[in-house]
Amino acid sequence: MDWETIHKDTAPVVPPRLTDYEEARAAFTWDRARGALAGLPGGGLSIAHEAVDRRAVSQRADKVALRCIARDDAVTDANVPACASTTRTHHSSPRRPAVPTFLVAHAP
Repeated sequence: MDWETIHKDTAPVVPPRLTDYEEARAAFTWDRARGALAGLPGGGLSIAHEAVDRRAVSQRADKVALRCIARDDAVTDANVPACASTTRTHHSSPRRPAVPTFLVAHAP
């Protein structure tokens, strides 16, 4: 399916973090990437922790992390702690499905 490109007519409220892709690519190292991750308390890595849980206790925890717009245009917003609660519930479920039932998009 083809999608129409969305063109923005205003400057971004928050400046983009990646302004020079080639420079970022040339400077990339796995050690630096690993250093940017918080890691789980006690060791290990979890994408849910990196994407959601560590932000749930940050200064930006009250920001909208996920906005869902239904077919009837009803809008539901969730902040980071609400998403963290959902990911913890999903992760700790003894019968969790093989495919995630809740996806989180992090807004910078």
